[in-house]
Amino acid sequence: MWKEYSLKSIKNNKATSVFIALITFLSSLFLSLIIGVFYNLWCDYIHRKIVSTGETPKNVEPMIIAYAFILFIICSALIAMIHNAFEISMDTKIRQTGILQSIGATPRQICKMLLQEVFILCLIPIVIGVLCGAVLCYGLIQLILFVTSSVRQYEVMFQYHIGITLGSILLSIITVWISAWMPAKKIGKLSPLEAIHYGGEPEFKKIKQFRILSFLFGIEGELARKSLYSRKKAFRTSTIALTLSFLGFLSFMSLETISRMSTQATYFERYRYIWDLLLTVKDHEDNSSLLSEIRDIPEVQSCIAYKKSTAYTYISKEMFSDDLNQLGGIESLDHAVKEEAGVGYEIEVPLVILDTESFQVFSGEMGETNKNNEDVIIVNRIWDNIHSERVEKRYIPFLKEVPDLTLSLSTKDNRTISVPIHKYVDTPPTLKEEYNKNSLVMVVSEDYYQEILQSYFSYEEEYFNILVANTKNLSYVEEQVKQLVSKITNAYTLDNRIEEEKSDIQMRNALSFFVDSIATLFASIGIANVFSNTLGQLYQRRKEFARYFSIGMSPKGFHKMLMMESLMVSFPPVIFSIIINIPIVFVALNASYLSPYDFLKNIAIVPILLFVLFIVVGVYFAYFLGEKRIYNHTIIEVIRDNTMI
Repeated sequence: MWKEYSLKSIKNNKATSVFIALITFLSSLFLSLIIGVFYNLWCDYIHRKIVSTGETPKNVEPMIIAYAFILFIICSALIAMIHNAFEISMDTKIRQTGILQSIGATPRQICKMLLQEVFILCLIPIVIGVLCGAVLCYGLIQLILFVTSSVRQYEVMFQYHIGITLGSILLSIITVWISAWMPAKKIGKLSPLEAIHYGGEPEFKKIKQFRILSFLFGIEGELARKSLYSRKKAFRTSTIALTLSFLGFLSFMSLETISRMSTQATYFERYRYIWDLLLTVKDHEDNSSLLSEIRDIPEVQSCIAYKKSTAYTYISKEMFSDDLNQLGGIESLDHAVKEEAGVGYEIEVPLVILDTESFQVFSGEMGETNKNNEDVIIVNRIWDNIHSERVEKRYIPFLKEVPDLTLSLSTKDNRTISVPIHKYVDTPPTLKEEYNKNSLVMVVSEDYYQEILQSYFSYEEEYFNILVANTKNLSYVEEQVKQLVSKITNAYTLDNRIEEEKSDIQMRNALSFFVDSIATLFASIGIANVFSNTLGQLYQRRKEFARYFSIGMSPKGFHKMLMMESLMVSFPPVIFSIIINIPIVFVALNASYLSPYDFLKNIAIVPILLFVLFIVVGVYFAYFLGEKRIYNHTIIEVIRDNTMI
C-alpha cells in the first residue's frame, strides 16, 4: 500500500519530483567527481614518491585524513543545502499524513513512507549522477594531463576503481537519506490534529514594513518583499547556494586575473628578450664543445653558458653605501637580516660562473675595456623596497665602491677564501635568474672559477641561456639543441619560453574550467531549489493571489509582483558577493603591487556577466512557470478548494 501511495504522490507532484531528482543528480555527480579527483591525486602522490625515492611512501595517513575531512565538509554542505528541498516537498503532504494518522498510521510508518518516496525518486538519479561524475572526472584529469605535459617529468595515467563508484553511490545515498530524514522525522512528530489543520501558510505576529520598495516599485514591490520575508526559511538553501556559487566564481576570477597579471609582468614580460630556451645539463663536466655547437646553429642569436653556486660573507655598516645608510641600513629593507656583534651582517653571495666569451662580453657591456678573465665583478645594487614596488623595482648601491676591496667568502662547511673585487656594476648578466633582494651577486669567469674557487664552491648543473633571432624558428632551434645534447648525455631538461607561456595559459584555463563547473553546479542547486519552492508551493500561492485578484489586482500587477520576487531572489547573492569580494581584491592588489585601474581593464567581465545572467534567467524561468500554472486556476476554484493536491 505504501509503495503505491508513494508512486501516486510522485506522479501527482511531477514538478517538485523532477527538481528533487535534479538536485540529487547534481549532488551525486559532484561527490563522484570530487572522490575521483582525490583518488587520482592520491595515486599521483604515491607514484611521484616511488619515482623520486624508489620506495612506496609509508606515511600516507595524513593525506587520507585530510581527504576524509574535506569530504565530510562537502557532504555537510550538501546536506545543509538540499534538505530544504525535501522539506518543501514533504510540507505539501502534511495534511495528507494527518489524515493517514487519523485512520491508524503511526509516526514511524509516516516517516518510513516519506523516506521510501525519496528512495524511489532518488535512486536512479544517484546512479546516473555517479556515472556522469566518473566521466567528468576522466575528462578533467585528461585535460590536466594535457596542459601539464610540457612541464611534467614523468608519465601519469587516469586511475579509477570500482570501489570509487560503489563508495560514491553509498556516500550519495547517505547524504540524501540524512537530508530527507530530518524533515520526515519532524513531520512524523506532528499530531493528527496539527497536521490536518496545517494550512501551509506561515503565521507572523508582525511583518516588517518595506516602504522604500513601496516607494520605488509600488505596492507590488512591497508585497513581493513581504512574501519572500514570510518564506525566507524556504529560500535559505537557494540563497546560500547562489551566494556561495557566485562568491566563489567572482573571487576566483578576480584572484586569477591578479595572478595572471602579476605573472605576466614579473616573469614573461620581464624575461621576454632575455631567454627563449634554457638547457639544463646534469652530471657532465666538459660542455665547451656543446656550447660552440649551439652557437653555430642558424637562428641562435646568443648562448650563455653558466653555473651557479652560493657563498656567504659578512658586511659591516661602514661598508654600506651612503644611499643605503640614508634609508636606515639593511634592516630597513628586510628585518630578517640582523647584525651579529663583532662580525657584521651575514649576506648571501650568489656566484654566477660565466663561460669565457660571455664573461668578456658582460665585462665589455658594463663599460670595461679590460677583458681580463681573472677579474671578479660585483653587482653592487640592492632593491629599495621602501620607494619602489616589486613590479617596477628601484635599486640603490649596496656597498661603497672602494678600490682593493676583498671579501671573505664562506662555504656551507665554514671554509673561507678571500676574493679581491676588481669591478663594480649595477646590472647582473642577462640570464633567466632571480636573486634574493638582499644578496650580493658575484660574477666570475670559468677560468677564474676552475683556478681559484672550484675546490670551495661546487655546482650540480650547467645552464645554457639561449636567445634566438626569430621566435618563429624556435621549434627548429629546439630540435637542433636536443639532437646535440642527446649525443653526450640524457640527463638534461630543455625549457621553452613560448611553450611555458602556453602551458601557463592552458593550466589557468583548465583550473578556470574546473572552478566554473563547481560554481555552476552550486548555482544549479540554488536555482533548482527556487524551482522547488516556486512550483512546490503553488497551493499557497494560488490562495494568496486569489485574494489579491479578489480585491482588484490586475494580471499586470500580478506579473510585476512575481518578477520583482525573482529579482529579489537572484540579485542579493550577486550584490552581497560583490561587496565581500571588494576587500579581497584590494588586499590581493596591494600584495601584488598592481593598480585597480589595470585590474579593471584585465578582468574577464563577459564570463562574470554570463554567470549573473545564468542565475537571473534561471530564477526568472522558475517564476515564469509558476505564474503560468497559477493562471490555470480560477479565483473561485482556488478559494473553494480545501485540499492539498
